[in-house]
Amino acid sequence: MTQRIYLDVSNDIYETVLSLLKRFPKNKLSVKMEKSAVEKPEKDQDIFSQTSGLLKSHHIDPVTWQKEMRDEWDQAIFINVYAS
Repeated sequence: MTQRIYLDVSNDIYETVLSLLKRFPKNKLSVKMEKSAVEKPEKDQDIFSQTSGLLKSHHIDPVTWQKEMRDEWDQAIFINVYAS
């Protein structure tokens, strides 16, 4: 009868753990290695689904919004030019 153990090993101790496991007799222990990509915390991975629909109830008109932004820029430029 055999049993399995799965280990997630950080890069800084990987070689040490591997060398320790290789010291066991080959007929008693089989080592299968698999490298995996570094996983980001789930919070960062799921930012789009967390924020989807955030502005849904605001009914923003993009043309009106753009005009308001340009008006603010024009006002800021006017103030900066005449303030100096």
